[in-house]
Amino acid sequence: MQISAPFLWPNGKNCVPLPKIMQNMAALSTHNLTIGYGQAVVQQNLCLEAHEGNMICLLGQNGCGKSTLIRTLANLQPALGGTCHIGADNLLQMTEHERAKRMAV
Repeated sequence: MQISAPFLWPNGKNCVPLPKIMQNMAALSTHNLTIGYGQAVVQQNLCLEAHEGNMICLLGQNGCGKSTLIRTLANLQPALGGTCHIGADNLLQMTEHERAKRMAV
């Protein structure tokens, strides 16, 4: 589903469009992200881009890493490798306060 900004939230309020410089940049991206627990790798080399206004669905078998990916992106557990960005900013290097201002899970 592609939604062009500005669009209306279900409560009828307008969203704030991204600055022009960020309109073609992915809102969330990963590059060669490795996720897992300690030494146990669940998935590796994950490269994804999520753009503002797009709806993303994670589908997969039990134990394939869906929840682990969400927990890693929320920085509730450390990434085992690779990078995650919100816009141009490295998500894995943000403080809790910075992350809370930029995203919610």
